[in-house]
Amino acid sequence: MLDFTRLGLQLAAFADYRNEKEQAYRQSLARALALLGMADEGTVHHALKDAPTTPLVALPREPLGYAVAPPERPSPITLVATDGSQVSSGREVEPPFYLINIGCVAFHLGTERRPLLASIPELYYGEEMWEDMLEDVSGSVTPQLVAALRDEKELHYLLHTALQEREASTPLVALLDGTLIRWSLQGMKQAVVERELIERYVRLLQDFSDEGVLLAGYISRPASREVVNLLQLLDQEADIASLRDHHVFFHWLKPGERSALFESGSHIQQYYGSHKIHFFYIHMGREIGRVEVPGWVAESQKSIECIHAALWDQGRKGQGYPVILAEAHERAVVRVEEQEAFMALLRRHVMHRGGNMSDTRKRWSKRVPRI
Repeated sequence: MLDFTRLGLQLAAFADYRNEKEQAYRQSLARALALLGMADEGTVHHALKDAPTTPLVALPREPLGYAVAPPERPSPITLVATDGSQVSSGREVEPPFYLINIGCVAFHLGTERRPLLASIPELYYGEEMWEDMLEDVSGSVTPQLVAALRDEKELHYLLHTALQEREASTPLVALLDGTLIRWSLQGMKQAVVERELIERYVRLLQDFSDEGVLLAGYISRPASREVVNLLQLLDQEADIASLRDHHVFFHWLKPGERSALFESGSHIQQYYGSHKIHFFYIHMGREIGRVEVPGWVAESQKSIECIHAALWDQGRKGQGYPVILAEAHERAVVRVEEQEAFMALLRRHVMHRGGNMSDTRKRWSKRVPRI
């Protein structure tokens, strides 16, 4: 049992510590908001000119202090979204396999057309399967590599769904749950595979551009600090290092408003050519979301307005989170009971064909899907 007498002094000390941190946070936030409001184009340009290569710094493409009200959502409009999950067999099951499940959703707003709610499971196993997917896989197939392939599958099926659900002369927005910057490809220790995956990713981005499908990635509760790093350049004495971008924009923007458009300063961008990823922040009511778009979308004010309006409309319907992404997540996730049913079905198929599997279902079913 707890000795609350002994614990009392510790709790009092923690309360003092927390209050000090809260006061420091308020002071840092006030300074960051002041910098955001006073920075002009010349000041920002001068600061960026002499900026070091690190840390990651956002490159503004609109006035830094922009706060843009949400435009009216087009009607009709078609929204499509995908999300994915992966599950591994683990070391207890031989031969090893991976299950990738992609959730695909389409909404036809302002029409009577029925929504699309689907999931696409794909089972991967055997060296031949991986050799068909990648030109050079050296060593074992790692969860990191499977996650990279899952990301690729999400984008592939997003484009497929968009083209399948597209209607003539109706705006079409394709939403991905997560970032468009392929951070996961860094440090794979397989340079050939990494280069091949990046090249394939850029080709997919080009396909979206060629088809005229507006692509955007939505990041819930982003941890980025590219804009804070930019503000730090404007005043290197400012004590704002503890802040994240979402702290600043939650207080700068009103619900529904978006921030200025920025280009990400990530060095990964060098591989993307004309598809360099841009982003803006949007106040969704309960949270700040980071919205990422490829360069060709960022160049069109009309496209940015369409994505802004669609996300705000979805956020209001979803209590601060886009409904269509929540639906895509529901179609993608593989819950424990589904894993158990899958494993039981696999065992029956193996036994029906004269094989045998050791009793690994209980251990395997404890593995949770990665989303």
